[in-house]
Amino acid sequence: MWQAFTNSELDLAIIYSTRMGQQELKDRLIHTKRGAIIVLCSTSYVAVLSFRNLLLQSQHETPWLIDPLSLLPAWAVAGINLGFCACLIWGLAVLYRLAQGNERVLVGAWVTSFLVGLIKYLASAPAGVFIDYVKALAMLVALLAAVDILFRMPASGYPRLENQTSRNA
Repeated sequence: MWQAFTNSELDLAIIYSTRMGQQELKDRLIHTKRGAIIVLCSTSYVAVLSFRNLLLQSQHETPWLIDPLSLLPAWAVAGINLGFCACLIWGLAVLYRLAQGNERVLVGAWVTSFLVGLIKYLASAPAGVFIDYVKALAMLVALLAAVDILFRMPASGYPRLENQTSRNA
C-alpha cells in the first residue's frame, strides 16, 4: 500500500524505474539551485502575465509569432507560425517525458497553459474568458511546483548521472 517517506529519501537524485527487468537510472531536469531559481523566475513572469490578462481582459491580440499583416506572403507566415508551434509542442512533449516528480507537474502545467492559450483564439469570447481562468490556474500550479522544487533542492544541488553508454570505456 502507501509508504511514508522521509525528506532525505524524497530528495534522492536518482529515481529507480524498472524496464524489462533491469533497473534504470534517470537524471533530473533541474540539478542546481541556480536552475531552480531561473525556473521560478520565468514561471513567475508568465504567471503574472496570465493573472494580468485574467484581471484586465485586454483586447484581441494576435496569437502568432509573426504578425499576419507583415510583408511576407500569407502562406509563408502560416508556415512559419505552424512550424514554430509544432516544434514547441514537440519540445514540451519531450520535456514532459524526461521530467519526474514535481518537475513533471511544472512541465505539465506549462504545457496546459500553452495549449489552452492556442485554443483560446479558436473559441468564442465567453469561452476565451474561461480559458483565461484555466491558464491562470495552470500557471499557479506551475508556480507552486517551482517554489516546491526550489525549497526541496539540497544546498549542493543534485548530482548529474554520467552517461552509461559512453564510449570512453
